[in-house]
Amino acid sequence: MSRSDSTWGVVLAGGSGTRLSALTTDANGTVVPKQYCSFLGGPSLLRTTIQRLQTVLEPSRIVIVVSALHRRWWESELFDIAPENIIVQPCNRGTACGVLLPLTSILHRDPGARIIVSPSDHYVRDEETLTSSMLVALKQVHTRPELLVMLGIEPDRPETGYGWITPETAGNGAVVAVTSFVEKPDAELADDLMKSGALWSSFTFVTTGDTLMHHFRRSMPWLVDRFSTRLTHTTPFYRQYALLSLYDKLPTVDFSRRVLQTADANVHVLPVPPCGWTDLGTPQRVSECVERNSCSSAHPDCQTDRQALRPIDARPPSTHKYRPCAVDLAEVALRSFP
Repeated sequence: MSRSDSTWGVVLAGGSGTRLSALTTDANGTVVPKQYCSFLGGPSLLRTTIQRLQTVLEPSRIVIVVSALHRRWWESELFDIAPENIIVQPCNRGTACGVLLPLTSILHRDPGARIIVSPSDHYVRDEETLTSSMLVALKQVHTRPELLVMLGIEPDRPETGYGWITPETAGNGAVVAVTSFVEKPDAELADDLMKSGALWSSFTFVTTGDTLMHHFRRSMPWLVDRFSTRLTHTTPFYRQYALLSLYDKLPTVDFSRRVLQTADANVHVLPVPPCGWTDLGTPQRVSECVERNSCSSAHPDCQTDRQALRPIDARPPSTHKYRPCAVDLAEVALRSFP
């Protein structure tokens, strides 16, 4: 399946990344959100996510969800993104609101949209394996629009810090129904899950806009009503005021717990072969990932001379592909965790 004019990408980039603050503080003492940092000397994790989606869908249909509090970073980072594709949340109200807000916008522009939702702050060593799985999931959703297909990473260790997905059957590489979700199990349970064929949740998923809205209406009709009441028929001039009023009264809502874990049998998972995926969620995990992906591996960017905390490039955005990052997680981890 080639790029599709009906497929949209949603990049979730509104998180604060406080768990990594020890590694993401720049030379001025400012904590930089993880998604605006680089890893192994390349572009930021956010820019890498955008580039990944550009291999499977039209760049003009990639929507990025950011926080108004992070404007100093995303304003120059997203210099080549159309303003209408930058969805600015007044503040972070959890992943459910972070998904519902761009979903509302996309369905208004394209009622027949298929959607890939992807976090912006994960690292993937083997990009081709992950993007190939995205295309497989898109084919499944094209054939069966009622499906929501999660990308589950085949684990290489019984990790206790990840969410796990238990499929109905295991080992055949096909899209199968999900029987349960397990959040951050203890060591014994994680070992049992791995042996049983469970998968790591990457929080990347593919579905249609209608199906995703169905899951929101079924699990949290009150949240859909609030978004519809405040944002429907709002002119662009007043939209940001409407968002401020809406978000001021919203609770923090987790998409996995409130939507996925209460969903019906149409939530499926596609096993993704080991591809060096990690969410870089803790300093220790960053350090471990650096060790597994040392500069002796096939990463051209690793061969460049890097500094731990590089200044932000002050040149006009039009003169470079992406803004050099103030923080390289790999360099800081090497110094912090010898």
